[in-house]
Amino acid sequence: MKKVAILVGVVLVILGGSVFITKYYFHKEGKVLGDIYVSVKSGELKRVAVAGVNVVLYRVDNPDAVLQQIGSIQKQYIKLITEGEREYRETVNEIQQRSDEYTKFRDSCSEEAYEQSISKSAEKKLQIKQLKAEHNSKIEGILAPFIYKEGKSDANGHYEFSDAPYGKYIVYSYYSIFEENGDWLYPVEVNNKENRMDLTNKNMTKVFLY
Repeated sequence: MKKVAILVGVVLVILGGSVFITKYYFHKEGKVLGDIYVSVKSGELKRVAVAGVNVVLYRVDNPDAVLQQIGSIQKQYIKLITEGEREYRETVNEIQQRSDEYTKFRDSCSEEAYEQSISKSAEKKLQIKQLKAEHNSKIEGILAPFIYKEGKSDANGHYEFSDAPYGKYIVYSYYSIFEENGDWLYPVEVNNKENRMDLTNKNMTKVFLY
């Protein structure tokens, strides 16, 4: 009976050691942290903390491949949106022209042409909005399966994710200040106890379209 108890004790020690080695050697963890701020010019250049915004940590084995896929979608949609915006500007100019004609002639034909121009312009504006929404939805669809943790920046624009296993990640956040919008989608590798990634004007990616 005594031998059995000793044997059980040895087994427990071995198992406990295995758990310790597995947790603290093979499954190392660290923090992903940083500050989010932008430099804005309102009279003078100021550093403004981006406080209270969502920050998402995506765990991705191959960040470069994911970012390349997103870049391809961006390229495709920016081309379509640029063309749509050009056509929209043309409709705005056309509205002004038709307005001048209607003011001058005051007939039913010029009035109808003016109303058609307004309708066409509204359609172009809606198409651009829909393209942007479609673009953003596709990018969200690519990223969604990789969500690891979500949080918010504090009053000083600081964010922090604890207990992130060593590996590759992508950090996402955004800002909206003084009617300006932007975002970050930036790779970071966790290979230390603290892995810092500040999000600033210098590494802004502007992935989503507003």
